[in-house]
Amino acid sequence: MTDKNETVVAAEPEKEKKTRKVTIDNKEYDYDSLNEAARNQLGNLRVADQRIAQLQQELALVQTARGAYAKVLADNLPKEEK
Repeated sequence: MTDKNETVVAAEPEKEKKTRKVTIDNKEYDYDSLNEAARNQLGNLRVADQRIAQLQQELALVQTARGAYAKVLADNLPKEEK
């Protein structure tokens, strides 16, 4: 899900003795050049993104279960007589 106001964050995998780069809203930054507040917010965004992914997986699981429950319910309703 993407929102116009959503901040997109990407980071390169850490490499030995290389400068870590982060991409925020299509602009690349040297991680080490970010101030403490920016680094904290970057961490908060990553945690929030992980939680969103976890909740989306949980929602998919619950929706699947709901579908199964609805089918079992339908199969157990009294049959209509003609």
